[in-house]
Amino acid sequence: MIPLLSIGEMAKKSQLSIQRLRYYDKIGLLVPAFTDPTSGYRYYEAAQEEQLNFIQALQYMGFSLQAIKQYLSQNTSESLPELLIKYQQKLTEDEARIARKKWLINRYQGLLKRNPENTEAVKTTRLLLTEPLQTTIHSTVLNDPLFQQEVQELINRLGLSKSYLQFPGYLILDDQAFLFIELDHSVSAPGEHYLLASKRHPLCKPQTWDLNTASENYLLQETVSWMDGELVHGYSYETNLYFE
Repeated sequence: MIPLLSIGEMAKKSQLSIQRLRYYDKIGLLVPAFTDPTSGYRYYEAAQEEQLNFIQALQYMGFSLQAIKQYLSQNTSESLPELLIKYQQKLTEDEARIARKKWLINRYQGLLKRNPENTEAVKTTRLLLTEPLQTTIHSTVLNDPLFQQEVQELINRLGLSKSYLQFPGYLILDDQAFLFIELDHSVSAPGEHYLLASKRHPLCKPQTWDLNTASENYLLQETVSWMDGELVHGYSYETNLYFE
């Protein structure tokens, strides 16, 4: 006779409640090997303990009970690798989101610590994704719906999150105009440039920046700064750009 585990023993081994095991039975996820018709007691084969461990592992990975049940009903050699590949893709996406959140924290911390009146050259390691700018440059181009549409299209094309809509800008390199968004190092895309150093000019508040007509490379970007006890939205105007 095959040794059986009572529902209480199964619950203890798996550290799940008896109610949870009854629910698994109800939805057909883990049906006991034997149910006493008189007492209604449920009993499991020893092999079902490993099956339960697998269910718990898939739940920990974030799969729904419905998805787990669907896999177990198929129970083919092809379905498990497919399931794990999906989980691996989810982990990769989660890691990218976490990296982006960390980048945003560091970015804001750096901005808030910066003296907005400091015009000295600064070293940096900023990864800019550039693309030729189609919108005509003017003094309020960063607020221009056409410019914002170009940024949105770039982000959509690369499948990036909405967080990349923060800190957009444009730069002039050798009389050519480019829009750019700042990337963190979890993303790789064509058109990347590492900005290693620049000279930052005083923070420009909205609508107070005059278009620079001099023939020089420069960068204008949305930014924030802590001024007089409050968070101020403005623009970072930078010259002496040094790229890797």
